[in-house]
Amino acid sequence: QLTTEYLEPVVQYRKELAAQLHILRAHRDTLIRLLKAVRDGHNVEFNDEAVAKVVHEYGEYAEALPYMEEAAQAYVDEDSKARKERELHMDRDSEEDDASLVLCVGAVDIAENELRTVNDDISVLLGWMRDLEGYNRNYHDLAVKGAVVALADFETAREREMSDVSSRHEAANIGELKSKYEEAKPLVDAIAPADESALNSEEENADTDDLEKQVADARSQFWDIQNEKTRLTNEVSNLRELLEEKDLGPHDEFLSLYKQCYSLDTGEYTYEVCLLDRAAQIENKNNARQNLGTFTEFGQNRELNYRNGAKCWNGPERSITVAFECAGVVELVEVKEPEKCEYRAVMTGPFACQLPVSGSEVVDGEAEEHTVKEHVHDEL
Repeated sequence: QLTTEYLEPVVQYRKELAAQLHILRAHRDTLIRLLKAVRDGHNVEFNDEAVAKVVHEYGEYAEALPYMEEAAQAYVDEDSKARKERELHMDRDSEEDDASLVLCVGAVDIAENELRTVNDDISVLLGWMRDLEGYNRNYHDLAVKGAVVALADFETAREREMSDVSSRHEAANIGELKSKYEEAKPLVDAIAPADESALNSEEENADTDDLEKQVADARSQFWDIQNEKTRLTNEVSNLRELLEEKDLGPHDEFLSLYKQCYSLDTGEYTYEVCLLDRAAQIENKNNARQNLGTFTEFGQNRELNYRNGAKCWNGPERSITVAFECAGVVELVEVKEPEKCEYRAVMTGPFACQLPVSGSEVVDGEAEEHTVKEHVHDEL
């Protein structure tokens, strides 16, 4: 009874997944081939940061999964006729499972798992290829240029092919097929242990299933580590850029507060100041925001100057200057508009406090520039 109701839609669902997998495997192989060509052919003497990063990360991927490059090379070496014959042979092998609902459900499980894996691979590989577009074009690295041009062609072809897949799925009503499979799977799982042939099949394939699980687990661990490594690398890169290129005040005292936002509700408006970043005026009645400017420079006495805000009606561009007073807590305590669309704010914070040196001595004025170097604001 289960076979009568579910076998046909589950078989059709398996065939739809198989057709999609043929296309996605080809996409993955193409991306691997492009990245391999960059790794093997780029000019290392140029020392392009974007290229070096991609080559390093792809190299780790290829080292962890060496058979991927072999499969990609085999894909490149075969002509379209041989590729079609290989895919037909794979389909015929899969059709041997289509006479049994138990085996067909198992085949769908494998196909869905591979589909997730291939899509994950493509996402990462495509991300690396897009990162290459940030290469220094003054270097004229032919391997990198060729890969970037090939990427544009690949994305055009991929968009067309995935559109064809969507059309095919729509015509086959794949949503309904998938729903039928999901109904059948728990029913099959419940009766499969009583089916002697299924038990024998499970025993015969136990080693293969265990190996596939180990591969899947290893792949998952690799991507978890890779994602964490990428996150930390980006964090370090951003921090290095911040320290080298941004003015964070004397002794980088605004480092821990960079882009931290503080607000003050004055009744009609709420003012928001993000340190060394931007400032805004928000109308409480309707949440309309006015740009009060972006941070441009430090002024006298460590004041923060925000300029080039939204233009006032029949007036200047909005701007705000933020002064600081000594306190143990960082907060925005006052905002005034002494001139039309020119605002002044007061914030408090420990970095505005004079720093004691020894006994009753206090660092002040220019002497601070020479003495403070030996002291650190631990509270920041």
